[in-house]
Amino acid sequence: MYSCFLSLIALFSAPQQTTQVNNTVGIYGSCRDNTTKDFLKNSAVYAGFKTGKQLLGQCDATGKWDFRIPDSTQYLSFEVKGYHTVTYPIHFVGKVSSAAKFPLFVEMSEKDSLPLAVGTWHIYRFAVIDSLDLEHRWDIVNTTRYGMFYTNKNYYKRSPVITLPYEEGKYVYRAFTKTGKVVLKREFTILPGVNFLEMTIQDNEVKDAVVELDESRIKSLKPKSLYFKQSSHDLTAQTKMELDSVARFLTNEKDRKALITGYTDGVGERSKNMILSEYRAKRVKSYLLEKGVSPQQLEIEWKGSSETATSSDSEEVKSKNRRVRIIFL
Repeated sequence: MYSCFLSLIALFSAPQQTTQVNNTVGIYGSCRDNTTKDFLKNSAVYAGFKTGKQLLGQCDATGKWDFRIPDSTQYLSFEVKGYHTVTYPIHFVGKVSSAAKFPLFVEMSEKDSLPLAVGTWHIYRFAVIDSLDLEHRWDIVNTTRYGMFYTNKNYYKRSPVITLPYEEGKYVYRAFTKTGKVVLKREFTILPGVNFLEMTIQDNEVKDAVVELDESRIKSLKPKSLYFKQSSHDLTAQTKMELDSVARFLTNEKDRKALITGYTDGVGERSKNMILSEYRAKRVKSYLLEKGVSPQQLEIEWKGSSETATSSDSEEVKSKNRRVRIIFL
């Protein structure tokens, strides 16, 4: 028997690069008011193609809908009277079977308010042998950065749906056994919009699995720079995502240590900059401790505006010195 595990990642408009799968795929979900979270019970769903759009149908009395869409679908539009129309570009990544069924929950804003921004989502369907004890891991391999951005263990056994609202780009997915063997590895590109993916793990793939050198761990050993806003030691969403990757690496590599060094730009009094760099270093350490990293793995120091730009430098140069540097030992 197989267990199905689905996950979500989607939204924003971009060139269509759909892989044809020559079938229809199931989608289900609802439209909701973004403020009240109430179901919108008069929603209509349209599938868009090169030749135009076609009405799939309307929601039921409870505000939910359940349709099948052709593989040639390029976008889905959701319309409700009094609300901004929401349109999601649709991408099929690799082969998707007719057995696949994906969730799509749409928030909508009233026309007297601003339209909601559209993001990027990955929606996965997994067919995995029940007896397998696996760790699932996704790494982003864009040219600008490399790092593990999400991992979980046996999620498909606890819930059929998982939501991963991350940026478009190139990714590597791996499924590991307890012994470190890679049961399944796939490389793919996520485009702006809704991306549908299906993963299936067969018996022969488990038997033929081999231990693979984890390139992302090698990349993790390279120093990391985390940037801050002027006069601030608050962590941005981007910084937290980078630190999540650092935390996962350190908790898996108990023999590794990290040296955390705080810096500032050269604007203002040296004594105050020294305090700010201390706060930045300690804030990063505190976040890593919250994520389960051992205190014995972390060393911190702070250097204020030393070794950094001066007040006469450009804003671009100064912004690069408002940072914490992490070196793995």
